[in-house]
Amino acid sequence: MRTLSLLLLLMASVAFVLVGCSDNSSSPVSAVEQTVGAPIASASLAKKGPVVASVSGSAQIMWETVYEGRKIYGTFTISARLYADGSCDGEYQVMDHVVDWKASNKWHGKVLSLKFYGTSVLVGGMETNIELYNGWYDAFLLVDNGQPPDGSPRDMRSWVYADAPGNYDYFKDVLWNMTPEQFVQFEETAIPERASLYEITNGNIQIR
Repeated sequence: MRTLSLLLLLMASVAFVLVGCSDNSSSPVSAVEQTVGAPIASASLAKKGPVVASVSGSAQIMWETVYEGRKIYGTFTISARLYADGSCDGEYQVMDHVVDWKASNKWHGKVLSLKFYGTSVLVGGMETNIELYNGWYDAFLLVDNGQPPDGSPRDMRSWVYADAPGNYDYFKDVLWNMTPEQFVQFEETAIPERASLYEITNGNIQIR
């Protein structure tokens, strides 16, 4: 009788321990459950690796133009990333407004190239949604001079240099590989009627 009672008591104790483990939400899952439950990284992410640099921000620029001396102000946004394997992605949008003509020129772009030089980045991209210039390629320079409240100079953006799809090789092999100094010199020669860099009057560009 004592042997049976002891056996029953032992079985009850084992059952209690098993129930207690199964009710414990913090108990570790099995190796099989861990494998099934773990998120699987996509092949593309594994190939790209971590983000090593990025540029983001929005800005407004005011300038005088050759259009009969009229004023234009432009709004601009960008969000782009450079990965460890050298690839990049992102997008940008540009809208230019002729103040007293009530006209505007707007386009969206896909980032194809990013070259970082300290607090500057040379961006290469392709225009994607403007009917006349869809598929044209762009090159422009952004300069991050810090946060405006700290007394530093304002951030800057160059004129967006664009050309037809047939000149992709020139953008890819030459323009997108220029240093900031080379690109400024190029714009001063190619479009001398415009300044090479424009001060951002409102907004902020952040290069990390």
